[in-house]
Amino acid sequence: MDPTIDETRLAFERPLRFVTLDGRTFEVRSAELRVRGGESPRGQLRFRVDAAGYAQIIERSLFNLYPLVRDAGELARGDGDVEVIADLRPELLADLFSSDIEAEAIAEALVEHRREGLLGALCATESWLAVSIVEALDLPPELRGAGTLSTGYQTAWARGMLGATPAPAPARDEVRAMFARQGWHTEAIGDTLVRAAIEGEHGEWVFLVTTDEAAAVCTLSSIHPDDVPEARRAEIAAFLAARNRELDAGAFDIDPDDGELRLRSTILFGTEGLPPSLLERTALANLLAFDEHVDVLARLIRGEIDVAAASSQLS
Repeated sequence: MDPTIDETRLAFERPLRFVTLDGRTFEVRSAELRVRGGESPRGQLRFRVDAAGYAQIIERSLFNLYPLVRDAGELARGDGDVEVIADLRPELLADLFSSDIEAEAIAEALVEHRREGLLGALCATESWLAVSIVEALDLPPELRGAGTLSTGYQTAWARGMLGATPAPAPARDEVRAMFARQGWHTEAIGDTLVRAAIEGEHGEWVFLVTTDEAAAVCTLSSIHPDDVPEARRAEIAAFLAARNRELDAGAFDIDPDDGELRLRSTILFGTEGLPPSLLERTALANLLAFDEHVDVLARLIRGEIDVAAASSQLS
Protein backbone atom coordinates (compact mmCIF):
# COMPACT_ATOMS: atom_id res chain seq x y z
CA MET A 1 0.00 0.00 0.00
CA ASP A 2 1.38 3.40 -0.96
CA PRO A 3 2.03 5.39 2.25
CA THR A 4 2.00 8.67 0.31
CA ILE A 5 -1.69 8.39 -0.67
CA ASP A 6 -3.78 10.89 1.30
CA GLU A 7 -6.98 8.84 1.57
CA THR A 8 -8.87 6.08 -0.20
CA ARG A 9 -12.57 5.44 0.54
CA LEU A 10 -14.39 2.25 -0.38
CA ALA A 11 -18.07 1.61 0.36
CA PHE A 12 -19.54 -1.89 0.75
CA GLU A 13 -23.00 -2.71 -0.54
CA ARG A 14 -23.05 -6.16 1.04
CA PRO A 15 -22.83 -6.87 4.78
CA LEU A 16 -19.40 -7.76 6.17
CA ARG A 17 -18.77 -10.71 8.49
CA PHE A 18 -16.11 -10.63 11.16
CA VAL A 19 -14.83 -13.52 13.27
CA THR A 20 -14.82 -13.08 17.05
CA LEU A 21 -12.42 -14.47 19.64
CA ASP A 22 -14.66 -17.48 20.27
CA GLY A 23 -14.85 -18.33 16.56
CA ARG A 24 -18.37 -17.02 15.94
CA THR A 25 -19.22 -14.52 13.22
CA PHE A 26 -20.55 -11.00 13.66
CA GLU A 27 -22.23 -9.15 10.79
CA VAL A 28 -22.21 -5.42 10.11
CA ARG A 29 -23.75 -3.40 7.27
CA SER A 30 -23.41 -0.09 5.42
CA ALA A 31 -19.66 -0.28 5.89
CA GLU A 32 -17.11 2.16 4.53
CA LEU A 33 -13.34 1.64 4.61
CA ARG A 34 -11.02 4.64 4.77
CA VAL A 35 -7.27 4.21 4.38
CA ARG A 36 -5.05 7.26 4.78
CA GLY A 37 -1.30 7.59 4.29
CA GLY A 38 0.92 10.58 4.75
CA GLU A 39 2.23 11.82 8.09
CA SER A 40 -0.74 10.52 10.08
CA PRO A 41 -1.66 7.14 8.58
CA ARG A 42 -4.91 5.51 9.60
CA GLY A 43 -7.07 2.59 8.58
CA GLN A 44 -10.66 3.21 9.60
CA LEU A 45 -13.91 1.30 9.18
CA ARG A 46 -17.36 2.81 9.62
CA PHE A 47 -20.36 0.50 9.83
CA ARG A 48 -23.87 0.17 11.20
CA VAL A 49 -25.53 -2.39 13.45
CA ASP A 50 -29.03 -2.58 14.86
CA ALA A 51 -29.83 -2.37 18.56
CA ALA A 52 -29.36 -6.11 19.04
CA GLY A 53 -25.99 -5.97 17.31
CA TYR A 54 -24.86 -3.09 19.49
CA ALA A 55 -25.98 -5.02 22.57
CA GLN A 56 -23.74 -7.91 21.46
CA ILE A 57 -20.81 -5.55 20.99
CA ILE A 58 -21.26 -4.29 24.54
CA GLU A 59 -21.88 -7.70 26.10
CA ARG A 60 -18.94 -9.41 24.38
CA SER A 61 -16.59 -6.38 24.20
CA LEU A 62 -16.30 -6.78 20.43
CA PHE A 63 -14.00 -4.41 18.52
CA ASN A 64 -12.13 -3.97 21.84
CA LEU A 65 -15.04 -2.01 23.32
CA TYR A 66 -14.34 -2.95 26.94
CA PRO A 67 -16.18 -1.25 29.81
CA LEU A 68 -13.06 0.68 30.78
CA VAL A 69 -12.65 1.84 27.18
CA ARG A 70 -16.26 3.07 27.06
CA ASP A 71 -15.44 5.21 30.09
CA ALA A 72 -19.10 5.38 31.18
CA GLY A 73 -20.20 6.26 27.65
CA GLU A 74 -23.85 5.38 27.00
CA LEU A 75 -26.39 5.92 24.25
CA ALA A 76 -29.48 8.00 24.89
CA ARG A 77 -31.92 5.25 23.90
CA GLY A 78 -30.05 2.29 22.46
CA ASP A 79 -33.03 1.02 20.44
CA GLY A 80 -32.14 2.30 16.98
CA ASP A 81 -29.38 1.85 14.44
CA VAL A 82 -25.89 2.55 15.73
CA GLU A 83 -22.88 3.70 13.72
CA VAL A 84 -19.53 2.40 14.91
CA ILE A 85 -16.23 3.92 13.82
CA ALA A 86 -13.26 1.63 14.42
CA ASP A 87 -9.56 2.17 13.76
CA LEU A 88 -7.27 -0.62 12.65
CA ARG A 89 -4.76 -1.58 15.32
CA PRO A 90 -1.49 0.36 14.80
CA GLU A 91 0.74 -2.71 14.42
CA LEU A 92 -1.52 -4.13 11.69
CA LEU A 93 -1.63 -0.76 9.94
CA ALA A 94 2.19 -0.66 9.98
CA ASP A 95 2.30 -4.17 8.47
CA LEU A 96 -0.06 -3.08 5.68
CA PHE A 97 1.95 -0.01 4.80
CA SER A 98 5.18 -2.02 4.77
CA SER A 99 3.65 -4.49 2.30
CA ASP A 100 2.46 -4.21 -1.27
CA ILE A 101 -1.20 -4.67 -0.33
CA GLU A 102 -3.57 -2.15 -1.92
CA ALA A 103 -6.72 -0.76 -0.36
CA GLU A 104 -8.80 -2.68 -2.92
CA ALA A 105 -7.23 -5.95 -1.74
CA ILE A 106 -8.19 -5.08 1.84
CA ALA A 107 -11.77 -4.48 0.74
CA GLU A 108 -11.84 -7.77 -1.17
CA ALA A 109 -10.57 -9.66 1.89
CA LEU A 110 -13.29 -8.12 4.06
CA VAL A 111 -16.00 -9.05 1.56
CA GLU A 112 -14.71 -12.61 1.18
CA HIS A 113 -14.30 -13.06 4.94
CA ARG A 114 -10.69 -14.21 4.65
CA ARG A 115 -9.10 -16.10 7.53
CA GLU A 116 -5.48 -16.48 6.46
CA GLY A 117 -2.50 -14.22 6.66
CA LEU A 118 -2.37 -10.48 7.22
CA LEU A 119 -5.56 -9.86 5.25
CA GLY A 120 -7.32 -12.54 7.28
CA ALA A 121 -6.37 -10.68 10.45
CA LEU A 122 -8.44 -7.71 9.22
CA CYS A 123 -11.57 -9.89 9.38
CA ALA A 124 -11.23 -10.35 13.15
CA THR A 125 -13.21 -8.07 15.46
CA GLU A 126 -10.20 -7.83 17.77
CA SER A 127 -8.11 -6.23 15.02
CA TRP A 128 -10.20 -3.06 15.25
CA LEU A 129 -10.49 -0.48 18.03
CA ALA A 130 -13.92 1.14 18.39
CA VAL A 131 -13.24 4.88 18.68
CA SER A 132 -16.71 6.38 18.25
CA ILE A 133 -20.31 5.24 18.80
CA VAL A 134 -23.21 7.27 17.33
CA GLU A 135 -26.96 6.64 17.49
CA ALA A 136 -29.43 8.44 15.23
CA LEU A 137 -32.47 9.75 17.12
CA ASP A 138 -35.96 10.46 15.83
CA LEU A 139 -36.82 14.13 15.64
CA PRO A 140 -40.10 15.37 17.08
CA PRO A 141 -42.87 15.52 14.43
CA GLU A 142 -42.70 19.30 14.23
CA LEU A 143 -38.96 19.20 13.40
CA ARG A 144 -38.89 16.31 10.93
CA GLY A 145 -37.27 17.32 7.68
CA ALA A 146 -35.30 20.06 9.40
CA GLY A 147 -32.13 17.97 9.87
CA THR A 148 -30.85 15.07 11.90
CA LEU A 149 -30.29 14.44 15.58
CA SER A 150 -27.76 12.02 16.99
CA THR A 151 -26.09 11.14 20.26
CA GLY A 152 -23.07 9.08 21.17
CA TYR A 153 -19.65 9.04 22.73
CA GLN A 154 -15.97 8.68 22.00
CA THR A 155 -13.97 5.90 23.60
CA ALA A 156 -10.59 5.85 25.29
CA TRP A 157 -9.20 4.39 22.05
CA ALA A 158 -10.04 7.66 20.30
CA ARG A 159 -8.00 9.62 22.81
CA GLY A 160 -5.21 7.06 22.49
CA MET A 161 -5.17 7.28 18.71
CA LEU A 162 -4.99 11.07 18.85
CA GLY A 163 -2.24 11.05 21.47
CA ALA A 164 -0.30 8.19 23.02
CA THR A 165 -0.28 4.78 21.39
CA PRO A 166 -2.97 2.54 22.98
CA ALA A 167 -1.83 -0.31 25.14
CA PRO A 168 -1.37 -3.55 23.17
CA ALA A 169 -3.77 -6.43 23.64
CA PRO A 170 -2.60 -9.21 25.96
CA ALA A 171 -0.65 -11.89 24.10
CA ARG A 172 -3.20 -14.51 25.14
CA ASP A 173 -5.92 -12.53 23.34
CA GLU A 174 -3.82 -12.38 20.18
CA VAL A 175 -3.37 -16.16 20.34
CA ARG A 176 -7.10 -16.81 20.76
CA ALA A 177 -7.90 -14.38 17.94
CA MET A 178 -5.48 -16.23 15.65
CA PHE A 179 -7.11 -19.58 16.40
CA ALA A 180 -10.54 -18.05 15.80
CA ARG A 181 -9.45 -16.64 12.42
CA GLN A 182 -8.19 -20.06 11.35
CA GLY A 183 -11.42 -21.73 12.47
CA TRP A 184 -9.55 -24.21 14.69
CA HIS A 185 -11.37 -25.79 17.60
CA THR A 186 -9.44 -24.89 20.73
CA GLU A 187 -9.41 -25.48 24.45
CA ALA A 188 -8.13 -22.75 26.76
CA ILE A 189 -6.29 -24.12 29.76
CA GLY A 190 -5.99 -21.29 32.24
CA ASP A 191 -4.98 -17.84 31.05
CA THR A 192 -1.71 -18.76 29.40
CA LEU A 193 -2.23 -21.99 27.42
CA VAL A 194 -4.36 -22.74 24.35
CA ARG A 195 -4.62 -26.28 22.96
CA ALA A 196 -5.81 -27.36 19.50
CA ALA A 197 -6.18 -30.72 17.79
CA ILE A 198 -4.60 -30.50 14.32
CA GLU A 199 -5.39 -32.75 11.37
CA GLY A 200 -2.66 -32.38 8.76
CA GLU A 201 -2.10 -34.02 5.42
CA HIS A 202 0.19 -36.68 6.90
CA GLY A 203 -1.13 -37.13 10.44
CA GLU A 204 -2.85 -35.73 13.51
CA TRP A 205 -1.30 -34.10 16.58
CA VAL A 206 -1.77 -31.60 19.38
CA PHE A 207 -0.68 -27.98 18.99
CA LEU A 208 0.01 -25.94 22.14
CA VAL A 209 0.57 -22.18 22.41
CA THR A 210 1.69 -20.68 25.70
CA THR A 211 2.21 -17.02 26.56
CA ASP A 212 4.21 -15.38 29.32
CA GLU A 213 3.34 -11.69 29.50
CA ALA A 214 5.99 -10.88 32.12
CA ALA A 215 8.80 -12.47 30.11
CA ALA A 216 7.27 -11.31 26.77
CA VAL A 217 7.57 -14.82 25.32
CA CYS A 218 5.16 -16.88 23.23
CA THR A 219 5.96 -20.57 22.69
CA LEU A 220 4.30 -22.70 20.00
CA SER A 221 4.71 -26.48 20.17
CA SER A 222 3.53 -29.29 17.91
CA ILE A 223 3.45 -32.48 20.01
CA HIS A 224 3.99 -35.84 18.32
CA PRO A 225 1.31 -38.43 19.26
CA ASP A 226 3.97 -41.10 19.92
CA ASP A 227 6.52 -40.84 22.72
CA VAL A 228 10.04 -41.95 21.92
CA PRO A 229 11.05 -45.15 23.80
CA GLU A 230 13.93 -44.63 26.21
CA ALA A 231 16.15 -47.07 24.31
CA ARG A 232 15.83 -45.02 21.08
CA ARG A 233 15.98 -41.47 22.47
CA ALA A 234 19.71 -40.90 21.93
CA GLU A 235 19.59 -42.09 18.32
CA ILE A 236 16.47 -40.13 17.40
CA ALA A 237 17.71 -37.03 19.26
CA ALA A 238 20.84 -37.07 17.10
CA PHE A 239 18.67 -37.42 13.99
CA LEU A 240 16.50 -34.47 15.08
CA ALA A 241 19.56 -32.31 15.79
CA ALA A 242 20.59 -32.83 12.17
CA ARG A 243 17.06 -32.02 10.98
CA ASN A 244 17.04 -28.81 13.03
CA ARG A 245 19.80 -27.40 10.85
CA GLU A 246 17.37 -27.59 7.91
CA LEU A 247 14.45 -25.89 9.68
CA ASP A 248 13.38 -22.27 9.78
CA ALA A 249 10.24 -22.92 11.81
CA GLY A 250 11.78 -23.85 15.15
CA ALA A 251 13.59 -26.85 16.60
CA PHE A 252 12.74 -30.45 17.47
CA ASP A 253 13.50 -31.74 20.95
CA ILE A 254 12.73 -34.77 23.11
CA ASP A 255 11.77 -34.62 26.77
CA PRO A 256 14.39 -36.77 28.53
CA ASP A 257 11.90 -37.85 31.23
CA ASP A 258 8.98 -39.17 29.21
CA GLY A 259 10.17 -39.15 25.58
CA GLU A 260 7.69 -36.52 24.39
CA LEU A 261 8.77 -35.27 20.94
CA ARG A 262 7.84 -31.74 19.89
CA LEU A 263 8.65 -29.06 17.37
CA ARG A 264 8.96 -25.84 19.31
CA SER A 265 8.97 -22.27 17.98
CA THR A 266 9.51 -19.20 20.16
CA ILE A 267 8.52 -15.56 19.66
CA LEU A 268 10.09 -12.83 21.79
CA PHE A 269 7.96 -9.70 21.76
CA GLY A 270 8.48 -6.29 23.28
CA THR A 271 6.37 -3.59 24.88
CA GLU A 272 4.34 -3.16 21.69
CA GLY A 273 2.77 -6.59 22.23
CA LEU A 274 2.66 -9.80 20.23
CA PRO A 275 2.33 -8.88 16.51
CA PRO A 276 -0.63 -10.83 15.02
CA SER A 277 1.03 -11.26 11.62
CA LEU A 278 4.25 -12.63 13.15
CA LEU A 279 2.26 -14.98 15.39
CA GLU A 280 0.28 -16.34 12.45
CA ARG A 281 3.33 -16.78 10.22
CA THR A 282 5.20 -18.60 12.98
CA ALA A 283 2.26 -20.86 13.78
CA LEU A 284 1.68 -21.85 10.16
CA ALA A 285 5.39 -22.45 9.56
CA ASN A 286 5.53 -24.71 12.63
CA LEU A 287 2.47 -26.68 11.55
CA LEU A 288 3.61 -27.12 7.95
CA ALA A 289 7.06 -28.29 9.04
CA PHE A 290 5.60 -30.72 11.57
CA ASP A 291 3.13 -32.12 9.04
CA GLU A 292 6.07 -32.87 6.75
CA HIS A 293 7.74 -34.89 9.53
CA VAL A 294 4.91 -36.43 11.54
CA ASP A 295 4.43 -39.67 9.58
CA VAL A 296 8.13 -40.33 9.01
CA LEU A 297 8.82 -39.77 12.71
CA ALA A 298 6.01 -42.13 13.68
CA ARG A 299 7.52 -44.92 11.59
CA LEU A 300 11.00 -44.13 12.92
CA ILE A 301 9.77 -44.25 16.53
CA ARG A 302 8.03 -47.59 15.93
CA GLY A 303 11.18 -49.01 14.34
CA GLU A 304 9.61 -49.54 10.93
CA ILE A 305 12.38 -47.52 9.27
CA ASP A 306 15.90 -46.57 10.32
CA VAL A 307 17.52 -43.14 10.49
CA ALA A 308 19.02 -43.44 7.00
CA ALA A 309 15.60 -44.18 5.50
CA ALA A 310 13.98 -41.34 7.45
CA SER A 311 16.64 -38.91 6.23
CA SER A 312 16.13 -40.07 2.65
CA GLN A 313 12.35 -39.63 2.80
CA LEU A 314 12.66 -36.10 4.21
CA SER A 315 15.35 -34.90 1.82
